[in-house]
Amino acid sequence: MQEKFWKTSHHKKRRPATHPAVLSYSEPKLNLIFEKLDYSEIGTALEIGCGNGFFTIPLSYRLNSNIIGLDFSMVMLSFIKRKIQILICADALYLPFKENSFDLVFSANVLHHLKNINLSIQEMKRVTRKYIVIIEPNKWNFFMYLFSKFKKEEDEYKIFRLTHLKTIIKKEKIKILDAFSTGFISPNRTPQFLIPFLKN
Repeated sequence: MQEKFWKTSHHKKRRPATHPAVLSYSEPKLNLIFEKLDYSEIGTALEIGCGNGFFTIPLSYRLNSNIIGLDFSMVMLSFIKRKIQILICADALYLPFKENSFDLVFSANVLHHLKNINLSIQEMKRVTRKYIVIIEPNKWNFFMYLFSKFKKEEDEYKIFRLTHLKTIIKKEKIKILDAFSTGFISPNRTPQFLIPFLKN
């Protein structure tokens, strides 16, 4: 069901990376992340499951375009093909890169769609030489929980609690620098009139 869902053309209705709801969703998270990480240490980056560029495009600005976007859906990649220099259609469970290829591996809203979460994290660990950043929907966010119940593709493999995600990461012997919950905005679903009230 996941593969069929993400490879179909109905995603052309998704909001672009420049939409106010999307920016209110992505920018605060990136600001928090880069309070912890030093830009000067990141020469190369890979985003796994880049979709239509919610994070890929703002990351490319911050990292001077030194980012590769990877997604298994050509439909999703078609949204950002003119905005990101290198895009690769591939599976998150079998990354087509050598060990230690990137300073940063970034993944947002991908793991809960995968059948083998541990294998995906192992692949992230294999191809990075410094940092992994993972963002996932929070099960205790009431709005996200409701959305997952109405959207089968979101609930198929269950959304995370922060403690659950930390346990999975520690099992792969990855040192956690920080982990936190943030935000109530869904980039594609939040009505625009609610953004000023939710973004803080």
